Amino acid sequence: MDKWKEIFNTHYRKSLVLKYIKSLNEKTLSIQGYNKSEILEELIQLNTHGKFPFFRDVIDFNTVKFKNKYNRLSYD
Repeated sequence: MDKWKEIFNTHYRKSLVLKYIKSLNEKTLSIQGYNKSEILEELIQLNTHGKFPFFRDVIDFNTVKFKNKYNRLSYD
């Protein structure tokens, strides 16, 4: 159940998921059985010594973001 910790193990990935979780409504998470403050605390304590370098994460994330935006525009 802790596999997500292996994926969000770099500073960049951690900051993305923190930003996302903070944007979620507390009630929405509680309906699904999650506690927002517990998730945030666990993320804050997460070790960020992942195998992926920072710039690779930034490039990969923004490449996917660009492709998704381009695909949406091409269908409009």
